[in-house]
Amino acid sequence: PPPPTLTTPGGKPVDPSSRCIEFESLGTQVRNTRRFFVMNPTNISYKYRWECDDGTGAAVAHLAHAFKCVHKEGFVLSGKKSEMVFEYTPDSDQLLESFWRFVIPEHDISVPFILVGHVKEPRVFFDQTYCNYNSLLIDHKGVQSVKLVNREHIPFAFNFDG
Repeated sequence: PPPPTLTTPGGKPVDPSSRCIEFESLGTQVRNTRRFFVMNPTNISYKYRWECDDGTGAAVAHLAHAFKCVHKEGFVLSGKKSEMVFEYTPDSDQLLESFWRFVIPEHDISVPFILVGHVKEPRVFFDQTYCNYNSLLIDHKGVQSVKLVNREHIPFAFNFDG
């Protein structure tokens, strides 16, 4: 049987020459940035633009909030490079894909990109799994301390409800 065909949210088949940009977020509501350069080896400057192929409507509205192209259009000068920046800020832990195209209109160039974002549970935990107060009389107080340990390279804000 033929290999399965991946499709975009609009139902179009995914171009097999698509470039993939992967984001791994440590938790939700964390902005993750991917930067890369596009080089212009020619002797003519050109204008570029990024087009989102996710479609419109409620079914893909969450993608517009999660993925952002910082510079949707610009110029790449002759013999120079230009920085491209994408951001991924998830609000849930589901795997997300967003489909984009890098377009140079005057040269009829269009390069497909797939942005993939997933959330990883941060390694933040208490140093103990329980507190043992042993025998404690009614109306007396006991005190135990636990430490919140963060094994990640970035700090996390937290609060306790109660």
